Amino acid sequence: ECEAQLRRMLQAGVVSAIYDDVIFPTPEEYRHHFKVKCEKTGRIVNIPHAVASLRVWNANELKYDEIDPVLEGAPSEADKETWWTSFLSKLKNQRGADYIEDLLANEPEDDEPATKVAELKLEVDAGVFTLVSERPLELERVRIYTAQFPACVGADQVVAVIGERNGEKKEFTAAVKGSSALLVKSTCVITLADLLPSEAIEYSFSEDPDTWVIAQISREALESYRKSKFELWKELLMKGECEAQLRRMLQAGVVTSVYDDIVFPTPEEYRHHFRVKCEKTGRMINIPHPVNALRVWNAKDLKYDEIDPALEGAPSEAEKETWWADFINSLKEQRGDEYIEDLLANEPAEDEQQIC
Repeated sequence: ECEAQLRRMLQAGVVSAIYDDVIFPTPEEYRHHFKVKCEKTGRIVNIPHAVASLRVWNANELKYDEIDPVLEGAPSEADKETWWTSFLSKLKNQRGADYIEDLLANEPEDDEPATKVAELKLEVDAGVFTLVSERPLELERVRIYTAQFPACVGADQVVAVIGERNGEKKEFTAAVKGSSALLVKSTCVITLADLLPSEAIEYSFSEDPDTWVIAQISREALESYRKSKFELWKELLMKGECEAQLRRMLQAGVVTSVYDDIVFPTPEEYRHHFRVKCEKTGRMINIPHPVNALRVWNAKDLKYDEIDPALEGAPSEAEKETWWADFINSLKEQRGDEYIEDLLANEPAEDEQQIC
């Protein structure tokens, strides 16, 4: 139903290679060619962006093997033109010849990249903001953003851009490279809404508390997301079938801070401490790794605001010891006293400490 999307897809022609904006995301520098604003909903909609090629590493022969990216049912290169002509005829019969011809004939709005920050369209979730001011982004934040957003890598300058709409102000981020400027945006992994870098949650782990990393999640999504994590952690201990995972979790004690191996992934250098090999399936399984701290940028006061990482329903620091003792007793009643005591007493097996 999105006319802007339909126009772009028709003018691009048949897509015969695999595409997916989550699995195969389009790089920032030309993402604007594959996104349009839906005139009905005001939301930004993706255009299918087919991959050019696929490959996978062949460890036996120490070389890459090519993978055919062609979609099942799609026409071959030789059949494309005939197939497309036939498909357009069917589309015209279904949606109206004049309507389709009009979409094919009219050019989309000019989406060429801006040459300077002032020319950027400050848009997020269908709302367009008016530029108020701009300043160089703080160096600490440049380092954090560069690790997460490819568009910032090699940029001549990363700029904080303040936009205003109906009395509301937001901080956008722009990357300037040579004679072009582009907005840096992401998508919240929970709500799938647009996510500005300045509104993304940053986290650190106790193993390296001074290293902050961007999580692709908004504050609103975080608040609803962490309501369920403590109950999921308890359920894993009550019903989990992987003994290696259960042993590690019991010996680690109660988890009271937010965790998620996708939203808050553990860095490679200490990931092996939070993975075990399941003795039943042989697969590697993650151990909950709680964050040490959370924060989000305050664009108004130009500073970070701390966010409480505590899970809803989890005991406070003062209650931890008593709560854990009571929980262990409940766990013993459900899963057996000797079984739980054995897991608490025995060290992890050697293969539990190795990562695949």
